Amino acid sequence: MDYSRYECLSVERDAKVLTVALNRPQALNAINARLHTELSQVFADIAQDTETEAVLLTGRGRAFCAGGDIKWFQDMTRRNWTPCSPRRARSSSTCSKSNSPSLPR
Repeated sequence: MDYSRYECLSVERDAKVLTVALNRPQALNAINARLHTELSQVFADIAQDTETEAVLLTGRGRAFCAGGDIKWFQDMTRRNWTPCSPRRARSSSTCSKSNSPSLPR
């Protein structure tokens, strides 16, 4: 399995153990849109990887994960972004913007 396409994750193999590291140390591995997408994809890839029997999830730098990236959250609220439900995501290629008012800044 080729894991080189991931930008915010680094993946290393040691025999049957795959180490997946959150790789945004400058942001304490806070989850932004790209990392969120990659995390949702990497485990589907790993499930198809017949060479992997165990996965170690870790973080690069001094923190495993600081949680959500506040800058990403602020950007979403400025654009009135709303996430798709899993059902809606399957039936639609894009999410529409919310008609709800923005959160106070």
